Amino acid sequence: MGLQIAKSTDTKYNPVFRKILEDIPGGVTLKVSVLPSDKYEVLEGALIAPSATTGLHEVVKNAKLAVNHVSNEANLKINVNNYIAVGDFLTNGTVTGCKVTAITRGTTYDTLTLATAYVATLATNTFVFEALSSIVTTKKHTASALLAQTVQFRDVTGTALQNITAGAVTRGTVNESLMPMFATTTDKTNLTARILFV
Repeated sequence: MGLQIAKSTDTKYNPVFRKILEDIPGGVTLKVSVLPSDKYEVLEGALIAPSATTGLHEVVKNAKLAVNHVSNEANLKINVNNYIAVGDFLTNGTVTGCKVTAITRGTTYDTLTLATAYVATLATNTFVFEALSSIVTTKKHTASALLAQTVQFRDVTGTALQNITAGAVTRGTVNESLMPMFATTTDKTNLTARILFV
């Protein structure tokens, strides 16, 4: 009997999304300049929101503390699944934004060096997020959609690509445990009518 070669094709199942019911027609343009200089891609399922000034979509920058923070220390240790960048202002919603001046990436947590001491005692798993500025506790962005697929925003040399177009899911079901970042209660509330977190 002669050699037989069978070819089969299948559709890749995206585990982040259980269902995608609606997206933004034509996708969105993702702002690259605000993303970390030491990362190369934004993973599918990342929270995104439009900028009120440019109309470009930005990644919502949330993180959880990996280690308790003692008041007046000028650093924060956060979980590694984040898109915090040098120059961002961070708040927990009660302390005005503290500027990130350096980031040391680790395997279990990232250490953020701050321009000033963070005057609050914070427990492990407390949320911190990007603030609008250094003088407010207001969240800069609240999620309005989730990134539909992983997108690369730097080439192999580390050079940032131009602002890139990506798919954005606005209605569906998402596996929260597989998302590449944490969603705050504020983000979830804004998405509740359209996105089911399971």
